[in-house]
Amino acid sequence: MKSRLIYLLLMLLMAISLTTSKFMMNLVWVLMLVNWVVEGDWQHKWMRIKNNKMLHAFLLLMGVHVLWLLASDNWAYGLDDIRKKLPLLAVPLVILSSKPLSHRHRRWVFATYVTTVLVVSFIGLVRHLTIPDLPYRQIVPFISHIRFALNVCLTIVVLIYGALQLRRRATAPKSTLQQMKLSLWLTPLMLVCAAWLAAFLFLIQSYTAIIILAIVAVTLLFAYWREAYPRSLVWLLVLLTVGGTGAGLCIHYGKQYYQLDQRSTLTPYEALTPSGNRYEHADDGLIENGSYVNNYVCPDELRQQWAKVSVHPADDLTPNGYSIYKTLVRYLNGKGLAKDSTGVAQLDSADIAAIEKGIANPVYLSRNKVKKMVYVMLFEYESSQHLHSVKDFTMLQRFELWKNGLEVFLRGPIIGTGTGDVA
Repeated sequence: MKSRLIYLLLMLLMAISLTTSKFMMNLVWVLMLVNWVVEGDWQHKWMRIKNNKMLHAFLLLMGVHVLWLLASDNWAYGLDDIRKKLPLLAVPLVILSSKPLSHRHRRWVFATYVTTVLVVSFIGLVRHLTIPDLPYRQIVPFISHIRFALNVCLTIVVLIYGALQLRRRATAPKSTLQQMKLSLWLTPLMLVCAAWLAAFLFLIQSYTAIIILAIVAVTLLFAYWREAYPRSLVWLLVLLTVGGTGAGLCIHYGKQYYQLDQRSTLTPYEALTPSGNRYEHADDGLIENGSYVNNYVCPDELRQQWAKVSVHPADDLTPNGYSIYKTLVRYLNGKGLAKDSTGVAQLDSADIAAIEKGIANPVYLSRNKVKKMVYVMLFEYESSQHLHSVKDFTMLQRFELWKNGLEVFLRGPIIGTGTGDVA
């Protein structure tokens, strides 16, 4: 009985530490494994291990990593990779082979998990509103924003599932007055929380989580189409509306990004600045905010005028590692200004402060997160085409890695390559 209480407490700690502490999470799964060994009851555990197909899937996953280590040229990396993935085996082994928690205790665990995710999201919102120029990767203070975003996806699914279950119990023939009252206020609250977490994904600019959430929504809709009909029609309309609106906004902002301004369409380009100095026109096709970034540039005027408005030299580095000069060129381009003394003179104190902090596009200061995400993605694409590199471009790096993964697969489609040979 004591070990079961410890197991419940460890599950509650896991629900909290998943999104608050990597160290505590590692400690909890070790303690769960120790408690699992001390608890005994091996006969029932063995029966659960034999009959649980989900656990077999996890065992197979780890088995592949161990077996393919034999074909590896780099055992040190392969063994370290297996060590890092041990929780993928240990946690499911403990949970799926142990006596299941009661319904009430499971609700406690899920409620703790959902509450923790919501609290961390609100902490992130406060940090975003109170810490000037906080990078989106640092909005979540405890774990990586990518890992937290995946937890947000799971929490949204849990909230929607819980709301549907509450609604189902409240409308059942034998439902009690208490169940109906609980559903009346808790169901809308859970859906509002789910909507807030979906919006939070845009705040932390997690492209991956947004795509995953969309795939999960469509998959679940089709999986339960017959069971949920005709309510599924309502959800389909909601998905189509949200998806259509999102796609429409992306197309709209994409057109804005590529819609060339009047100066960029002139033939030939203007040769001289208003002060009589010569413009440089790289004419390399790198476009941002409807202007060619490296056209209409007068380096001497830029440096001289910048020295008059800022104490930081143009060749200093911004906090994100790029020179102020390059940031200034992009920022002026984003505002539709020529990169000369006249353009710099039109910047106000807020613009100058933004450039010194490394903000290279005025759109990045906008509260419109969708527009910002579209512009970041398009600039990454344009830069990769111009530089023939995906360095520092997170989304394009993913595409490049997928491409490399496909090439590796084609080299060995049957037996693949060793677990340690990731490089």
